[in-house]
Amino acid sequence: MAIDYKYEEPCFINELLYHVDKTYANHYSGGIQVVEYIMSNAETLDYLKGNAIKYIHRYGKKNGNNNEDLCKAVHFIMMMAHYADKLNDGVKQVEMDFSAETAEFYKKEFSKDDEEFYPKNL
Repeated sequence: MAIDYKYEEPCFINELLYHVDKTYANHYSGGIQVVEYIMSNAETLDYLKGNAIKYIHRYGKKNGNNNEDLCKAVHFIMMMAHYADKLNDGVKQVEMDFSAETAEFYKKEFSKDDEEFYPKNL
């Protein structure tokens, strides 16, 4: 099953995974994090939404046009998806029904060992 990616999505997804891994290694290694504290009593996603908007707005203004701010924005959007389910009594907003074949494709396609897509210089 070959997909003709038009916008280098696998490359960005691997860059995003690198950013998330780096964030967990550098920031989430201790106790409770600010996001967890704020969201533990939140009734809306406004905090996360605001941070995603902040990083989108900051893109190109700090360190030039690099993907770091975009990765940060997408990471906050991913957290929004996670907390949206929690705010809706644990009911997932979108159920992904992957066949075993599709799941294996994605596991292989977005492997961190893939030298073609995984950024080495970040």
